[in-house]
Amino acid sequence: MSRLGGGVRICAALAAVTAAAGAVRAAPFEEQVLRLPFAVAQDPVPVRLSSKAQRDIAVFGEDERGHLRMAIFSPLAAGGWPSEPTRVVALPDDVVAYDVGEAPGGVEAFYFLTPRTVVRWEPEKGAVRVAEATSIHRARPPGSLPEVDFLRDVDGDGDLDLFLPDFDGDRVARAAGGAFESPALLPIPADVQRSQDRWSSSPRLSYSPLKVELRDVTFDGQIDAVVLQKGELRIYPGRAGRFADTPVRVTLPMELGEPPGRDEMSEVDQRNHTWTYLLRIDDFDGDGVVDLFTQTVRSAGVFDKRHTLALHRGRREGASIAFSAEPSTRIESTVVVGEPVIEDIDRDGKLDVALGSVDFGLGALVSALLTGTIDVDLSVHRMGPDARFEEPPSVREEVTIGVDLTSGRTKIPLAQLADVDGDGRKDLLIGEGTTAIRVYRGTEGERSFAAAPSRYETALPGNGGLAKIADLDGDGREDVLLRYGKLDEPGLDRTVRALVSR
Repeated sequence: MSRLGGGVRICAALAAVTAAAGAVRAAPFEEQVLRLPFAVAQDPVPVRLSSKAQRDIAVFGEDERGHLRMAIFSPLAAGGWPSEPTRVVALPDDVVAYDVGEAPGGVEAFYFLTPRTVVRWEPEKGAVRVAEATSIHRARPPGSLPEVDFLRDVDGDGDLDLFLPDFDGDRVARAAGGAFESPALLPIPADVQRSQDRWSSSPRLSYSPLKVELRDVTFDGQIDAVVLQKGELRIYPGRAGRFADTPVRVTLPMELGEPPGRDEMSEVDQRNHTWTYLLRIDDFDGDGVVDLFTQTVRSAGVFDKRHTLALHRGRREGASIAFSAEPSTRIESTVVVGEPVIEDIDRDGKLDVALGSVDFGLGALVSALLTGTIDVDLSVHRMGPDARFEEPPSVREEVTIGVDLTSGRTKIPLAQLADVDGDGRKDLLIGEGTTAIRVYRGTEGERSFAAAPSRYETALPGNGGLAKIADLDGDGREDVLLRYGKLDEPGLDRTVRALVSR
C-alpha cells in the first residue's frame, strides 16, 4: 500500500512490489459467470432460501414487455451455481419493493411490498400474505425493484418485525407466528419538500420518510425510535415493540441541517457558505452510548471547498442522552467523494472511517480537460484507543477516475472493503481499471493493510460501484458479485460474475 513518507509517494516501488506479488501468489478468487434472460439493472441478492450453507443468488429484471421477473440460481451439490437460472419467477405487476427476512424453518425469504400488503415468497409455498398495511411506496420505478429496509427488530428479541414508512408515520408490527401483528402508527410524518417548476405556477411536492434509528437511548433495556427532526433529536421511548406517541426532545449543542442539494449548489452564491448535517447515529467508540457523526462543507467559492467529518460523543445523563458541543475528534479533508464508509475495519470494537477525496480546484478541472482523468485519494482513518481518529491516515491510496467530457460518462474504479480471508479484519480491494483487482490483506499494527497485494485479473465493470460484497458459500470469507452497465461492452449487462474467495 502506498503511503505518505517524508512527503514522497513511493509509486514506482509500489508498482514493482505489486507486479512481483501478483506473479508468485495464488489467485485469491474462483470465478463463475451467471447468464440472465434479461438485462440486470440492480445488484443481485444473495439469499439463503434453503438449509444449505451456500446461498442462492437472485436477480431482478424486466422482460421484453416490461414485466418484472426474478431469476434464481440455486447452489449445486458439488458447489457453485448453474450458469443458467434454476427458475425464473414472474412477479405480480403491483409489487413495488422487496426486503429479505426470516422464514419458518430457520431460512430466509423474500418479502414483497405492494401498495396495501406485505407478501412473503418461499420457493416451495409461493406467495403468502403476512400483513395488511399501506406505505409511502406506491409505485415501482421503471426497470428495477428497489430494496427497502422495512424488516427491522423493534423489540430486541432477534426477530425481524415490520417497520414500514408511510406519509403520516411509520407502520410498526411485531412478528407473530410466521406473520405480523396488526400495525400500529408511530407518528413520524414523511418529510415534505416543496420546489417550484419554472414552467409551472404550481409548487411541486416530494415526500421522503425520515430516517429512524432503533436504539436504546433511554438506558432502560428497551429499543427506542430516534429521529433527527427540525434540528433536534426526538426520542420515542419503546416498550415491547410499541413506541410512545409523544417524543422526548433532546436539544443538540450544534446546528444540523440538510446536505446541500444539486439545485441549491447551482443557485446560491458559493462564497462564505457552510452546511453541517448528520451522517450517522451510532456507537463509534464502543462505550454503549450512541454518538453523532457529522459532515461540514465550507465553501469559499466554486473551486475552494473543505470538508470536515466530526464525532460528537454521546454521554448518559440520567435517563436521557446528551452530546458534546465540540467534537472529540475530526477528519479534515478536501472534497469528499460519495458517502464515507463506516465499519470496524480492524475488529477492535470501534468504528473506523474510509473515504475518497479530491482536490476540487482549478488544477483538477484542467487535468480533466487535458487528460480526461481526476485523481482521488482513498484514505483510512482508524479510531484509536483514545477514541480519536488517526491523523495522518494509516493508509492513503490514489485511484484515477476517467471522465469523458463528450458523453459526460465517468469511469470509477472498484474500491471496496471485504474480509476475503475470513480472519475478521477487512481487506482492501482496488480495481486496476476494468482488468484486475489488487487485494491488500488487513493487518494488525500501525498499517491497516499489507503493503504487497495479491492481484487477480478479471473483467471489472466500468463503474466500480456495481460490486456487491457478501459471503456466498458460508465459509466465513466474503466474496464479490459483479454486474455491468452502460459503460461496459454490449451484452455484459445480461451477466453476473461471482468471485468466490479461496
